[in-house]
Amino acid sequence: MRPTVLMIMSASVDGRITTGPGRNVDEWSVRWPDRGAPQLLRTWLDRWGVDGVMSGSESVLIWSAHPAAAGAADHQGEPWPWPYIVFDGRGRITWGQTAGLIVVTRANVANAYREQLGRQGIDTVWAGTGEHIDVGGALDQLYRRGFRRLALNGGGRLNGVFLRTGWVDELLVAWEPVLVGGETTPTIYDAADLASPTSMIALERLGAGPGPGGSVWGHYHVLDHQH
Repeated sequence: MRPTVLMIMSASVDGRITTGPGRNVDEWSVRWPDRGAPQLLRTWLDRWGVDGVMSGSESVLIWSAHPAAAGAADHQGEPWPWPYIVFDGRGRITWGQTAGLIVVTRANVANAYREQLGRQGIDTVWAGTGEHIDVGGALDQLYRRGFRRLALNGGGRLNGVFLRTGWVDELLVAWEPVLVGGETTPTIYDAADLASPTSMIALERLGAGPGPGGSVWGHYHVLDHQH
């Protein structure tokens, strides 16, 4: 058993989620204040009734203004009510804010990181002993903890892992009316090149409509589950 996973992202029309490698997504709202992703994220989390929010270490390191990563309140000062579940298989983060935090990592992560998690009393899910986190095992543990519907607001790589292994059930994307470009700029779905066009993931549109600041949102059901 595992939780239902709803991937929630804001992206440019060409699928970019930042303005460049290592850049903060909030740069969009600097130029266009009415196109801020954090406000839209909270609205959707409320509307779709999730139990927690999953993200990756890369997102936390780059999107330092993420409400759950920066503190216990969002950009409007409202309390952040959802557990924040971060996949950090390489043990890259030195944690400051730990309220509501759950870290998912490998059982064989570096000792220094294990010591940090223990020293700070950070709630930890140990999943896998290989080179990468065992995502399926992590989701199974989260389900047994009571999580039934989780939002995935990851970076492109974490989204790619979830999509390629079939752990995403629905997608909710706000397509912002901007073009970014770039050969290495993160996208909503970063993964290795397809070996065959038959490996494309088919989607079924569940809904669509206008969003704030001229954006257009789309809600999709994932038809292909490869695991």
